[in-house]
Parts: sequence; structure tokens; C-alpha cells
Amino acid sequence: MGNNKRVLVVDDNLDALKIIGTWLGQRGFDVITADSGEKALRKARSEPLDCLVLDIMMPGLDGLQV
Repeated sequence: MGNNKRVLVVDDNLDALKIIGTWLGQRGFDVITADSGEKALRKARSEPLDCLVLDIMMPGLDGLQV
């Protein structure tokens, strides 16, 4: 983990999730991913985070609800 900032990236589009996660990882962020709002809430409650990047339109819990 190191001293890098930890970011949770949430998107139901797996291609977008991979692209954003890879881009942030290459810039030194520790990236955690989730493919749903429900998974995002579980991870946000169990992991120390510095930032969340949320997709607004997702099935189930959307980005605004999270």
C-alpha cells in the first residue's frame, strides 16, 4: 500500500472500470474497484479511502445513492 492515496473506483461497465483503474494506478494511486453500488458501500465501510470515483447511472444503488 505505501503512502499512496487510496481511491475506490465504481462502475458497472467493466471496460470503463479497467481503464479508469489502470489510468489512476499508473499515476501512483492505490486503486480498489467495485462493479456495483452495493459492493462499493461494503468496500467503503471496510477500507480506508481518500477518494471515490462513482458512476452515476448504475443498476441497483446508483452513484448518487452511494
